[in-house]
Amino acid sequence: MNRTDVLVVRPTDGGVAHVSSRIVAEFRRQSRHVTDIALAETAAPAWTGVLAALRSVRRILRARVVHLELGRTTAAPFWFGAVAVTLRRDVVIVAHDAPTLVDAPGAAVMPVKRGWRDAVAHKVFAPILNRPVLTYVRRRAGAVAVLSDMAARRCADTGFGRVGLINHGADAPVPGPLPSQSRTVLFGGFLSPAKGLEDLLEMWRTVGSFTDYQLVIAGSASRQHAEWVARLQRDSAGMANPPRWLGYLDDEAFNDLTASAAIVVLPYRSSNPSSGILVRAMVQGRAIVASRVTAMESLIDDGSTGRLVETGDVEALTMQVDALIRNPQERDRLGAAAAEVAAARHTWQRQAEDLDRVYAVGGRRA
Repeated sequence: MNRTDVLVVRPTDGGVAHVSSRIVAEFRRQSRHVTDIALAETAAPAWTGVLAALRSVRRILRARVVHLELGRTTAAPFWFGAVAVTLRRDVVIVAHDAPTLVDAPGAAVMPVKRGWRDAVAHKVFAPILNRPVLTYVRRRAGAVAVLSDMAARRCADTGFGRVGLINHGADAPVPGPLPSQSRTVLFGGFLSPAKGLEDLLEMWRTVGSFTDYQLVIAGSASRQHAEWVARLQRDSAGMANPPRWLGYLDDEAFNDLTASAAIVVLPYRSSNPSSGILVRAMVQGRAIVASRVTAMESLIDDGSTGRLVETGDVEALTMQVDALIRNPQERDRLGAAAAEVAAARHTWQRQAEDLDRVYAVGGRRA
């Protein structure tokens, strides 16, 4: 049996899953032998991860590189990693929410249901286990890869040993009209209060009343935020120019939708170190209006590759979106500049190359 070059452990759903599945595909395109282990967030994800790792001990030991993809909600891959770093000290972690590896890993050891079990998991197991298990994984990992300069600095301050910066990959652009030829304003991604949807809708209540452009909202919410999104949908239905809520779209449909937008608006209240939605909008050469959060400030040169507004400033958001609706040529200029930057930085090949550099660092253990 051929030795595995890279053993990738990742979640099955969400943005982290999207990125990691694309990296697996890129490695395979390069004719590399990749073992891909995708772990679902079950009722007790800690045991899902641990049992998967115990069944994979031989593969963990034989692989040239063990690569973990982690985000705030990826408890099963994290617990797989806790076993992997016990077996070897050169495991490489891609931390999408660095310096956070995962939220409340201790709570994941208990089968969770709403009610007393959920309370026990978060009030008993999480306080006992979170700090020691996170510290253990952090100290024994070979290296951590992050997606922004700020995340790298925060990881260094938090005590991570070896930190490598990688660029966020993206699919190649698909054909679409110039921003000046479109009449769609797009918001896309996971729907939660942190994404500034209420600010977006307040902006559109003003801007949408005097334009025939259409606001399109693509994405779905977690069960926790489903009722909140349903309330926003009901409230926005009475607008003079109500938004279209499309729900979840697969990658191909979302890429096509992004490629046909005049403006992409991302008024986040807070963000991860990077934003895949922002990267896709840049790759597609769209005019972007975004808030000054970490992911946006790390990639957008205000006035050159997009427009930035202060977080929560609905008046400024309204002015910028209105100005771009009224100036199609400016949309084209911003979109072309964003696409030029993205073409050099945001490809899956570039991210794979960056990862190889981190793999080399992660293997140097004392």
